[in-house]
Amino acid sequence: EGIRIWGYDLLTPDQPASSSLYVSYVTFILAHTMDKRSTPIVVGGSYLYIQDLLYGISAPVDPDWDLRRVLD
Repeated sequence: EGIRIWGYDLLTPDQPASSSLYVSYVTFILAHTMDKRSTPIVVGGSYLYIQDLLYGISAPVDPDWDLRRVLD
């Protein structure tokens, strides 16, 4: 019915994701696909992703790869 869904297949389950990457994707998609007649509905994996998109994150944290290996 004319509803387009973007970004659901950008990553595979084994690829790392981050709010920063999410913001990059959403910003690009909105800038290149939106027209003035449509209203976007933006969803994310958590409120953190939406918060980063709307307000930015003031203290980005790099992944702790050693801890991830231990927990894996």
